[in-house]
Amino acid sequence: MKLIVRAVLFTVLQLLSAGFALAEIEAPVDHSAVLSVVPNVVLPSLKLIRQDGTTADFPNELDDGKPVLLTFVYTSCKAVCPVISHVMKGVQTKLGPRANQIHMASITVDPEFDTPDRLTQYAHQLEAGPQWIHYTGHYDDIFAFEKAFDVYRGDKMNHVTVFFVRRAPGQPWSRFINFVKPDSIIKELGL
Repeated sequence: MKLIVRAVLFTVLQLLSAGFALAEIEAPVDHSAVLSVVPNVVLPSLKLIRQDGTTADFPNELDDGKPVLLTFVYTSCKAVCPVISHVMKGVQTKLGPRANQIHMASITVDPEFDTPDRLTQYAHQLEAGPQWIHYTGHYDDIFAFEKAFDVYRGDKMNHVTVFFVRRAPGQPWSRFINFVKPDSIIKELGL
């Protein structure tokens, strides 16, 4: 755990020392990002709550034929989550109007703290477009979602820096572990 925290802090400090503020990060380099195919992800049938307070039925929420970019964050995180969210923002920015052709999903790993109102504020700070939805829900549902993607690590402080991409329903998910450039994600989305 200490080694992971040190690595994350080292990466953030490198970015900051290079003259970047977290609010201005376009994307960290992806020298160490690992891309792999995850063929066995089955989205559980459950309900999550969108940032606007409405209920979303999974897996239907993401099964309308659009490519999907999905990650896990929590709003009170001060380490990797801001960078993860800025990678997501970088994808949105680089796609421009084409961003409406995909689903972008940020699932909280802290449903007790991350209420719809808090997620709305977080999304607003990131200038998230309508295609980028932040989700919360009951702890058991969030846990089931994390387990489906094999990212549950015991508690929110140990969550994985990961991005999942699926080009279409029925296709396997690809997984980027570690930080990745938005261009690499866009390429994997097939756009």
